[in-house]
Amino acid sequence: MGKRVSTDPETAKAVHCMRKEKKTFAQIGSHFGHTGSWAKYVCKAFDATTGGAVNKRTPGRPKKLSLDQEESIRMLAENMPEASSLQITNALQKRGVLDCSARTVNRYRQQQLGKPPSQPRTKRKPAVEAVARGSSLVDMLLDRHAQIAASARFPAASSRLSCLISPESSESVTLYGWFRSSCSWRVRIALAWKGIKYENIPVSLQKGQQHSQEFLAKNPLGQVPALCIDGFVLTQSVAILEYLEETRPNNPLLPKEPKSRAQVRRIVETIVSGIQPHQNLPGLDIPPGTPDEWKLAWSKEWAQMHIKKGFAALEQMLKESPGKYCVGDQVSLADVCLLPQVYNAKMLHVDLTPYPNIVRNNEELIKLEAFKSSHPRSQPDWVDEGHGINQEV
Repeated sequence: MGKRVSTDPETAKAVHCMRKEKKTFAQIGSHFGHTGSWAKYVCKAFDATTGGAVNKRTPGRPKKLSLDQEESIRMLAENMPEASSLQITNALQKRGVLDCSARTVNRYRQQQLGKPPSQPRTKRKPAVEAVARGSSLVDMLLDRHAQIAASARFPAASSRLSCLISPESSESVTLYGWFRSSCSWRVRIALAWKGIKYENIPVSLQKGQQHSQEFLAKNPLGQVPALCIDGFVLTQSVAILEYLEETRPNNPLLPKEPKSRAQVRRIVETIVSGIQPHQNLPGLDIPPGTPDEWKLAWSKEWAQMHIKKGFAALEQMLKESPGKYCVGDQVSLADVCLLPQVYNAKMLHVDLTPYPNIVRNNEELIKLEAFKSSHPRSQPDWVDEGHGINQEV
């Protein structure tokens, strides 16, 4: 039941009389000189003379007068231009026009604006038809990407499909690395594992090419790898591996189970933070003027010590997660980091006999095509330099 509206009796009576004379709401509003909220005011006065607004007939109350539908729609549409058709419909129904619908209001407003009524929606054609015509889902996504890039209305997306819908996306992938860099090798393995085609541009650390202005513009730290992907440059091998895993979820390198994911990341951090950095010459405080052969001997001994220490810890971790690979029977980021590190250990003549699990995993990994094709000897800049220490790998 509606609430009785209290208003000026004389005004209410005048409104009621004008309605009996078939005056429109617009004429009544103009007569009283109200603007803006005049429709609401007149309706309140009208309700006061009919016993209050009701949506159902109530015994003891007079029936609401029926308003002219088109006239009422025009009145509200002209004075509520920002209101939606549904809002206008609700307002009309509250004032007695119970047989009005949003579709009726919408059609009337379109006619008043000189537009044809809305046509019924056509059913979308199934994707099978598009494929039959020679189009693929990738083609449709790329077409959509082109439209978005042209209009530039949307910011770069952060979802897993950002490589397709971001205006900054690029189809080309370029890797700046060095064949002897274990960090670059990790990225090569991941790209091959996920089937990502890329251009390999060698940056010789031995020749100091990482210090060129051209490369420093890509990585101010002067280190490899640097990966140009999706319209920007990404550095640091683990960050690159995580990005590829998040944006290219095919052939995943992280398990679904949280505990297994944590075990993978623990092995990754042990290798990239606890072992690999100690192989680098810049990490040693060697007195100036030291002969090169002495530097090499000290560096080799230093690296061997830390590899043995790290491998002892890794051996224990692998025992805790038995399986074909580092963590269970699924290839993971841990395996991506392990193979290059074992290769470095062999270059430095580290005895691997005390680490049977590491040796076994390494033998399984080298059988996989992605690991074989990314091997340093398979790279275009490969040079047989013997078994010396890796510099800045």
